[in-house]
Amino acid sequence: MVAGANYGQGSSREHAAITPRYLGLRAVVAISFARIHWQNLANFGVLALEFTNAADHDRIQQDDVLLLTGTREALVTGTAILVHNKTRDEAYPVRHSLSTRQIDMLLAGGLIPWLRERRAQDTPTNPRTFAHGSAIPRRSSISGRSHEALRQQKASTLKEGRNRPQEKLPTNTA
Repeated sequence: MVAGANYGQGSSREHAAITPRYLGLRAVVAISFARIHWQNLANFGVLALEFTNAADHDRIQQDDVLLLTGTREALVTGTAILVHNKTRDEAYPVRHSLSTRQIDMLLAGGLIPWLRERRAQDTPTNPRTFAHGSAIPRRSSISGRSHEALRQQKASTLKEGRNRPQEKLPTNTA
């Protein structure tokens, strides 16, 4: 799909991304995206690409045949992505704004398949990893410390609390 500026504006509900994905849409090339819709596209495994040069949008006509090739490799390696217009024998450079996590999510087919894969891989002997091999740090989103460090701190605090002498509370003699 080729779209103009602020594609998805007013379509913050996930259905605006689910329906095209269900119908087979795998990528949208646009001048720009509405923020929430852009995230919803990623969540449902639809690649959101922006024209590097906005004027390239106007070069594409209805019924032009466009090809995206080598996209998976380009996403993983960070190399340039080109949209090839077979009808006009032209190529348009495009870019994405996806994080490493979003790339892995997209390559898995969306958020739900990605979470399913992570859960299957997440065992004590097999830490979570991204699709391209780097480890996912298991950190608390609040403190930045690992879950194991937080668990040990909590156990230590509980143990200290049990060993601490009990304070006598004043009694009311009235």
